[in-house]
Amino acid sequence: MKWQSHKTMTFFTTLLLTGNPIFAVISLPGSIFPDVLDLLANLKHRTYSHVLAMWLFLTLSFLMLASQTQTYSYLSYFTIKNFLVQGYEKLIFTADVLNTHSSENVVAGMLTFFAWFSFGAFMHCLEDTLTGGVPFINPSRKTVRFKFFRTGSVKEYLFCFSYVVVCIILIYFFQVK
Repeated sequence: MKWQSHKTMTFFTTLLLTGNPIFAVISLPGSIFPDVLDLLANLKHRTYSHVLAMWLFLTLSFLMLASQTQTYSYLSYFTIKNFLVQGYEKLIFTADVLNTHSSENVVAGMLTFFAWFSFGAFMHCLEDTLTGGVPFINPSRKTVRFKFFRTGSVKEYLFCFSYVVVCIILIYFFQVK
């Protein structure tokens, strides 16, 4: 898939799952990271940087660690629904997280960033199964593949557009209403 498709689909998937625009924005750089890593490290495309199980493991590990912190609980409260009900200015002043030690906030913030960044990378790999294959565990074998369309094709853009429309409808019913 093209990078714009990766970013768009990952953003709306994260927003649908969490209702949290902060987490959705954090997932954006992760959504292109496996390809960037391929370019920077001169790796063969869709091998070591695209191992689906690795990104899933990292996402779940960072989410488990981050969710134990007060900072994560605070950031989780910034959802679309809470914004529509209270507005962000009210959400900011009701937080007890500002009373905690700042180094704890930095660590919790980093864990939160890495959780949603790695989720973006996981989504990238999952989305790449639509245009080819990615390895599940073994970087030398592409074992997860669907290949519905070619990268950059009209079908890719139609699929991405349709996916976003469905996500917006579901976000309305599950996150706004």
